Amino acid sequence: MAYSVVSWRKNLSWALCSLALLLPLPLNAQVQVSPMVIKTETSQGMANGVISLTNQGTQSQRVRLSAESFTYTRTGFATAESDPYDLSPYLMFSPRELVLEPGQTRRVRLITRMLPSTANGEYRSVIFAEPLRERDEAGGGLSIRARVGVTVYVKHGQVNFALTPVEASYDPTKQEFQLLVSNPSNGTVQSKGTWTLSQNDQPLLQADIDQRTVIAGGDRLFPLELPPDRTNLPAGTYQVAGQLQWSESGAVTTTPFSFDVTVPAAR
Repeated sequence: MAYSVVSWRKNLSWALCSLALLLPLPLNAQVQVSPMVIKTETSQGMANGVISLTNQGTQSQRVRLSAESFTYTRTGFATAESDPYDLSPYLMFSPRELVLEPGQTRRVRLITRMLPSTANGEYRSVIFAEPLRERDEAGGGLSIRARVGVTVYVKHGQVNFALTPVEASYDPTKQEFQLLVSNPSNGTVQSKGTWTLSQNDQPLLQADIDQRTVIAGGDRLFPLELPPDRTNLPAGTYQVAGQLQWSESGAVTTTPFSFDVTVPAAR
C-alpha cells in the first residue's frame, strides 16, 4: 500500500532559518521586508531592483542595510568571505539607513553597474536589513537585533540553468533518504519535485520534495523525509525515484532520477 507524505519537519530550527530567507517574514514585531528574492538581468551593463520596508508597529523603527556575498552549501544558506561572482562591488543602494514611522512604507532602490570587462555569469549578494534600537544611557550607542536577508541575483550576459541528480543515500541518524543534486551550469536554480520509495517493484510511499536552492557550480542535499510511522525501515535495498522541476523565464524543466539505496540494519 502506498502512503502519501505532505511535509514532515524534523529540524524546526533549520526550517525557521530557511524561512527567513524565503518568505516575507518580519524583522521583528514591527518591520516587514519584501520581496525576499530579487532576480533581474543587465541591459547595457545595468540592472535595477526595489526593496520595500514597512513598519507595522506602533513605534518608530530605525533600520540599517548592508550587502554581503553568500552561497548555498549542501545543507543550506551561508555568507561567504569572497566569491568571484559577488555582486556587492557592482551594487549600489540608497538609503543605507532609514527611519520608519508607524504604518510607513519606504522603498530602497538597487542599482547594478557592471564594468565593460566584467565576465558573463550570474552575480549575487544578500542585502541584510538590521533593525536598530537605542541602548540605555549606561550602555550608550545602538544595539542591533536579528537581521533578515534579501537575496539578489543578476544575470549578466549568457547564463544557463541545469541540474544533475548525482546519487541518493540513507542517513540512519536522521532516518531519512537524501538526494544529492549538482548544478553544472552558471545560473542558480530553485527546484522542487516529487519522489517515490519502492522495494522489489512494490510501492511503499510517494511524497513531495520541498524547494531547495542549488547555487551555480555547486551541489545540494535534498532531504527525502519519511513519515513518522515509516522511519524504522527494515534493512534491505530500496528504489528511490522521482523528478525535480524548476522554471526559468516561463519555461519548465523536469529532470528524472532513479537510484538503488541500501538501508543498513539498525544497531
